[in-house]
Parts: sequence; structure tokens; C-alpha cells
Amino acid sequence: MVDKAIKKEEGYSVTKMLGFTSLLCILLLAGRIYFTTRFAFTFLVWNLFLAWVPLFISKRIIILDNQGKSGVITGSLFFVWLLFFPNAPYIITDLFHLRPVADVPLWFDLILIISFAWNALMIGFVSLLEIQRFLNRKFSEQLSWSVIISVLILCGFGVYLGRYERWNTWDILFNTDSLFTSVFSTILNPVSHPRTIGVTAMFSSFLIVSYVTLFVLIKSKKYGK
Repeated sequence: MVDKAIKKEEGYSVTKMLGFTSLLCILLLAGRIYFTTRFAFTFLVWNLFLAWVPLFISKRIIILDNQGKSGVITGSLFFVWLLFFPNAPYIITDLFHLRPVADVPLWFDLILIISFAWNALMIGFVSLLEIQRFLNRKFSEQLSWSVIISVLILCGFGVYLGRYERWNTWDILFNTDSLFTSVFSTILNPVSHPRTIGVTAMFSSFLIVSYVTLFVLIKSKKYGK
């Protein structure tokens, strides 16, 4: 009971910290809007909100699992979480919008986008840590890691679909046929889509290395190593 209370308090503190840093990002953007009277980069707020969605879902999964709720419910939520998870690291690709503009130093916009991207990535990784904790309760550590790595690979592919093919999470409901046609066309003809393979491989590798690094740092702190 004590360990669960400690973990709950730690999770609450992390969530509060992420909320605080997210607010700082929004204030940074608000300052830019105030001084330039231009509403550029407001899409970052929406993207950051989407990054929070998988964290809300993963917390709900943990709560339901603690209550012993049906595996069907948690399994369905896991599927929804998987659909939304790529939104967290996706903001990194918003660096593509960085370009010199009048009245705003380039370094300011660089810090602005990186701040949003960093927060979104950390929110996503915290959510992924909770999912891994959930999986560890159900399966072996090896199988849990296999699922986590697979999720990060799928996430890399999801980021590609969002940035280059311009698909989003809602399309699985409203443009199902077109989305699946695009996805399966890429999967069945990988040689004809070198950019897909390149972006997916590079982004997945980045996410895997980043997440494993964070995981090792947390584990080292936990055991005092």
C-alpha cells in the first residue's frame, strides 16, 4: 500500500510538472503573438493538447486495471491510446516550419518550437512508461519490451503518415478506406516508398534510443546506481 501511494504521488508530481512546463510553452507563444500581433504557430497549442491525450488514456488504463475492470475495456482503451500516441512525438516535425521572418529572431522561434516538442515528447514518454508498467503486470518483461519497441516503430510510421501523407488520427473514423489503402500500399510495396522506410526507420530509432535512455536513467535513480 505504501509503495502504491508513493508511486501515485510521484505520478501526480510528474503530471503537475508537465502541466507547468506546458503552460510555460503557451505563455511563450502568447508573448510572441502579443509583440508581433500575428497568430503564427498557434497550431502548436492544438498539437500539444493532442500529446496530452495518450497520457490521459494511459492513466485511465492504470486506474481501471487497479480496479480489476474487464480486459476488454482496458484492451479497447489501449487501442485508442495507440492511435493517439504518435501525436506526442509528432511535434518534433513542426521544426519544418522554422524559417526567418520579420520582427522575430530565428533563435526565438527555434526555442519556441523545441519547447513544445520537448514537452510533447516527455508527455508521450511518461504515458509510455505507464503503459509499460501496465504490460509488466500482465506479461513477462521480455514480452513487454517487445510491445514497447513495436509501439515505437509504429509510432515512427505514424509520424510519417501525419507529416508527409497528411493523415491524422480522426481519419481512421472518417476516411477509413482511403487511409488503409494508403497504408497497405506502402506496406505491400516498400521498395517503391524509400522515403517512407527512411523516415520511419530514422524516427523510430530516435524514439527507441531516447526512450531507453530515459528508462535507464529512471532505473538508475531508483536503485541509486
